[in-house]
Amino acid sequence: MNTTGNTLTPADRETFRAIAAELLPAWGRLPGAESIDISGLWLDRALAARPDLREDVIRGLRLVPGSAGREAAERLLASDGAAFDAIGLAATGAYFLADEIREKLGYPGQESVPYDPHATPEYEANGMLERVRARGPIWRRPPDMPGA
Repeated sequence: MNTTGNTLTPADRETFRAIAAELLPAWGRLPGAESIDISGLWLDRALAARPDLREDVIRGLRLVPGSAGREAAERLLASDGAAFDAIGLAATGAYFLADEIREKLGYPGQESVPYDPHATPEYEANGMLERVRARGPIWRRPPDMPGA
């Protein structure tokens, strides 16, 4: 399948939305993929973060244009596993990038945490490692390991 066009078309995005809705239904307090802009902004951001997925995603979407979500997912899984995997990964990535989902999960996103490389780590200062040091080494070479 020729995927020379590296830009997602409106038809590609609709197929992606249908597949994502099938793969990521509402569950508990989390909304389904169909309730967020999964095939727009969040897909674009997911593919910007993982450009290596773009070719497989586009190829897969163009193999099953206009198919219903379940039908498209099943056809892709049977005919092009790499494309199915790429679409699934892009869908979950886009889903968890969405502000609405991160808010429901209580995850604020990446934060800049100051770090002093010269400070003594808490686990070192509070004595947590003393038990391990007192125990001594416990690793043993497996009998079938070369050089044993």
